Amino acid sequence: MKIDHINIVTADCDEHILFFTKVFGFKITLDTTLEGEWVEQIMKLKNISSRVIFLESSNKDDCRIELLEFNKENKNNIKSSENKINSMGIRHFAVDVDNIDEIVKRAKRYNYKTYSHKISEVPTSILPNGKKLIYIVGPEGILVEACQVGYLDI
Repeated sequence: MKIDHINIVTADCDEHILFFTKVFGFKITLDTTLEGEWVEQIMKLKNISSRVIFLESSNKDDCRIELLEFNKENKNNIKSSENKINSMGIRHFAVDVDNIDEIVKRAKRYNYKTYSHKISEVPTSILPNGKKLIYIVGPEGILVEACQVGYLDI
């Protein structure tokens, strides 16, 4: 079993495309419109229409990111609240990268802020092979953990 995808509903797919392609290197594999009876049945909404973008890493075994941007008639106009790290519910997802320092440089190049001021290291008593991580604040306040797992030679 594996996770197939992570779905992000957004007011602006293009902002998220920039974030995930420029900072993390994901590629667009689909950009189309979802509409029709089949999607109305799944979403329990009438006359639904949304743009969907599939973003995938170079590793086809990884789970993909699916962005959904609903048309004006289907948007609920609810703004996402400030994403506090200790809020209930799903707070972030992590992307395991080869070079965390490069990811942070790219994020800053495109004016994305980090949640903390520096990259943290998980104690080796928890993960003996090492893990470095930092949260990057993306469009609409989404938190993505950039992590570099297993960088220590043991």
